[in-house]
Amino acid sequence: MVAQQTGNISISMCALCGGSADLRLSHIVPRFVWDWLKRSSGTGFFRLGSMPNKREQDGLKERLLCGGCEQLFSGWEKQVAENIFIPLHERGTTVIEYGPWLGKFCASISWRTLFLYRQLGLSHFSQNMLSAADAAMAAWRSFLLNHNDNLGALEHHLLPLEPIQSSTVPGIPSNMNRYFLRAVDIDVACNVNSAFVYAKLCRLLLVGFIQMPNASAWKGTKVDYHREAIQPRSYKLPAAFGQFLIDRATNMAAVQSRISDRQKEKLDQAIHLNPDRVVQSESFRAMEYDVRVFGASAFADEA
Repeated sequence: MVAQQTGNISISMCALCGGSADLRLSHIVPRFVWDWLKRSSGTGFFRLGSMPNKREQDGLKERLLCGGCEQLFSGWEKQVAENIFIPLHERGTTVIEYGPWLGKFCASISWRTLFLYRQLGLSHFSQNMLSAADAAMAAWRSFLLNHNDNLGALEHHLLPLEPIQSSTVPGIPSNMNRYFLRAVDIDVACNVNSAFVYAKLCRLLLVGFIQMPNASAWKGTKVDYHREAIQPRSYKLPAAFGQFLIDRATNMAAVQSRISDRQKEKLDQAIHLNPDRVVQSESFRAMEYDVRVFGASAFADEA
């Protein structure tokens, strides 16, 4: 659920290398995420948070990078798509080894997301937090350009999400599984003491620390910038971050509630034209998980 559309920023030089070459339309969330979201949906479309009554076939893009930097990012994205994202989403792989390319990919997501939101203002950030955000953006940029390989406290944390089988958490919305398994969502969030970049790429949840005094509360999720593995382990996240996820899922439900009757009619037509695709889709499976946990009231049409 990306809240912006193409054309939010206007820059004359590559945001990463500073070169003056023609800028490309660069995805903020990588294209392979959107391609899978379409491919695994019941209708072959998805909707963005800012325009829930418009079906989309591609995600947010901005004129951000020159061709060389676009290729740099594409190399890391290819590694993640082939070695992590597709095995996790299509084959249910639970043990995934990775190399330094994952750290570069994570930093690229955090950097481009933070750059976008910084251009938009980050009006909810204090002056001190803005300074921290600018420092993080500069450090991630330096890391991506191979000028610095020590990010210190600017950690990245990656969590592979599984469907919720049961819940006793008060206030959890009935679309929580659909949010966990299907949502694409980015943000730059903060409170009085902490700030982070948030990027949810369907079942991959990525957090880049801008300022995190309670970093020790995150267990099992830290990305090694050299070589490690994603595998079943005990994960521990701060309770406040759990509430953040609930709030994001609640927001997604509010967006979906704004879908017009006309769009619902189009969705019904698409379902009747190809019911087998709908029933076999990941959209339908995610909704089934919600119905099992929260009951028939969780049932809703999905685009």
